[in-house]
Amino acid sequence: MQDPRTTKQKTTRSRLVTKQAAYRKGLRAELKAEVLLRKAGWQILERRYKTKQGEIDLIAEQDQTIVFVEVKARRGTEEGLYAITPRSQKRIANAAREWVSLHSDMVGKTLRFDAVILPQRGEAQHFPNLFEAEIY
Repeated sequence: MQDPRTTKQKTTRSRLVTKQAAYRKGLRAELKAEVLLRKAGWQILERRYKTKQGEIDLIAEQDQTIVFVEVKARRGTEEGLYAITPRSQKRIANAAREWVSLHSDMVGKTLRFDAVILPQRGEAQHFPNLFEAEIY
């Protein structure tokens, strides 16, 4: 019979490896999304902006528009879009609200919530104005 401590250690190690792989996958996806946005003329202002309320993967600006971008790498585009749940939208909006409160120069600019979805096959897609939330 196997020692229960050994089994627990293996399970913990396995979870850590899985978590690290997901983190690296997220970083790669965010980098690809950043490249896509830059090619489209967006200037990246922040990457992985974190608050107590949540995290915003990318914050970008073009002309007088600021976008808060959620990046999802999923099997398909539809799965990526469904992964941006009302709960995650609220978390993103709360983080955006905090970011805006710290940047007084954003007054008068258009604020928008976008997504970049990276399917396993095919090209990354930018979805402007994916959802709306009250910021001010």
